[in-house]
Amino acid sequence: MSENYCNKCKEKIEAICIDCLQKDLVDWRPLESLFFYDKTKEFKEQIKTELKCKCGKKVTICSKCYHKYIQNCLQQEYPDLAEEFAVFFT
Repeated sequence: MSENYCNKCKEKIEAICIDCLQKDLVDWRPLESLFFYDKTKEFKEQIKTELKCKCGKKVTICSKCYHKYIQNCLQQEYPDLAEEFAVFFT
């Protein structure tokens, strides 16, 4: 499989880095920003690709898998936010 596909979900990878993904989450819910950073600090679904984000950083994760991970965390800890997250990020 091409390096521009996620090893986990097999989907084509979007050119966005984890810093920009996390910034979008913090922009969405500033008060919950620590929750997002704590949950994603050890995000394991890293990929190897030469894709670069619009900010210039290397893309190291699949945004679809990342959002699915955040959705699952929210569903367990903040179910009301999980619904709102789904509206904004899926």
